[in-house]
Amino acid sequence: MAVQWNSSFERLKPNATRLKSWVADTRRQVSGTLEQWPVFSHLKGFDQQDWNLARIQQRIAGLQDMTRSRIGNEVYAKSIALGRQLIKAQAHEVEISDGKISYWKTNNNSSETILFIHGFGDSKDGCYPLAMNLTRHYNMMAFDLPGFGSSFSAGDLAYNFETYGAWIVEFLEKIGSGPVHVIGNSLGGAMAMKLAELRPDLVKTLTLIDTAAIIDTRYDSAYDDFIKGKVIFQIKNREEFDNFWKTLFHRPPLLPIFLKDCIYDQFRSNYDLYGRFILETFDGISSRHDPKLDNLFMDKALMNMKMPVHIMWGEFDKLFPLTYGQRAHEITPNSKFTVMKGVGHAPQVEAPHLTAKHIRRFIESQLKTSAKASAKA
Repeated sequence: MAVQWNSSFERLKPNATRLKSWVADTRRQVSGTLEQWPVFSHLKGFDQQDWNLARIQQRIAGLQDMTRSRIGNEVYAKSIALGRQLIKAQAHEVEISDGKISYWKTNNNSSETILFIHGFGDSKDGCYPLAMNLTRHYNMMAFDLPGFGSSFSAGDLAYNFETYGAWIVEFLEKIGSGPVHVIGNSLGGAMAMKLAELRPDLVKTLTLIDTAAIIDTRYDSAYDDFIKGKVIFQIKNREEFDNFWKTLFHRPPLLPIFLKDCIYDQFRSNYDLYGRFILETFDGISSRHDPKLDNLFMDKALMNMKMPVHIMWGEFDKLFPLTYGQRAHEITPNSKFTVMKGVGHAPQVEAPHLTAKHIRRFIESQLKTSAKASAKA
């Protein structure tokens, strides 16, 4: 399918003044974002970083026939490289039974490691804003769930909670990672709970951010649409993407247009895969009151979690409303519940510094409790 050029970019393409204006505006956006994150206060001379916008400007000027999505891919790759450089992470691959898993990991000599599991349509690189606020205190790692990012994807494999749980366990065993603090957002929260259910010995603490696989049958959610065969992640045009973006975030992150184009292109190219995952998962389920959801969802597993559990929820989550977070807190023994004010379904993106602050408080409190218990023993 040909990429559609919008009128604003058609005006931008032949006009050097407008092109310079776009670069200057992008630099201001990025610099403004950096200023919001205290961890970046030591950075000087942003133009000297690997992501050099002046150089990108020169490249764009000489590539007028390049599509917006291809330009977006280049800018996206540079931004990922910068994010990885700032947290001093190293990229790796490991082979498990069904294919290769792509992941990154830091090594700052901390005795504690955080594993972040991304949500639907995201990747291991989507948590850099959060990681930049955590890697000063902990080692951190993230991987691409199979079917997303750079990890394996195959049409003949079953993508469900059971297979994902087995893949994650095998991944952690292969890389030799001991007990870790697990954080999961949305689908990643469901995977985090599955890991904790299968191998509680691998999970020190569990932080669930607007997690999937928990339901409050009293209130509408995205699950009602999924059951009806409507998948918000299946995107075929720009209007659907813009609606998805507004649903996902209460305060959408400020991104240069080319970066959004790159994300849009990724969703559009995965139209069939994303639809298959959701529709097969909810196949045969008639409503959110269907008893089959008891076996599909993780409510019962959450009731039996023994490790410390922290449930975080965006106040204005439009996919899974706040009542779902309250429900998760109510059924989880001795859990901590944090409402993230003024944000939507992805607090780690909309408010990364504050999200990291709450996560660190939770982990540190659990480490202190554990140390006191060990001292008494």
